[in-house]
Amino acid sequence: MEVLADPHKLADYGLGMTDLSDAVSKGNVLQAVGQLQDNHKLYLVMADHSISTIDKIGDVVVRSDAAGIVRVRDIASVQSGVVPQWIRVVEDGKPAVLFTSMNSRMAMRCRSQPPCKPSLASSSCPPACVW
Repeated sequence: MEVLADPHKLADYGLGMTDLSDAVSKGNVLQAVGQLQDNHKLYLVMADHSISTIDKIGDVVVRSDAAGIVRVRDIASVQSGVVPQWIRVVEDGKPAVLFTSMNSRMAMRCRSQPPCKPSLASSSCPPACVW
């Protein structure tokens, strides 16, 4: 989820980006709060105050004083965001690089950037590959 702050509204309420960021961080917490031992087992007690919906993020209180309550929805818009997808490649338990070779009838040629050439040249590649 993304929180898009409106700088004009922040200024109207006398707030800054750090106030908004701190409020959202403090309102979205998953932490260990203790431990419990029973029958030779140790249990970890967790407090889950994580925010799971757009409406709940909008309900987070940024400031509360005699002038009133300022919530995230009053100074920012909240929308669904994009989560980056990372892929880790390993070979024999060591970090590796994916290398895609495309073949064409017109040209059987592979090209690579200079830093890759020494390691790629030592790999088993068809004789048509040029480094």
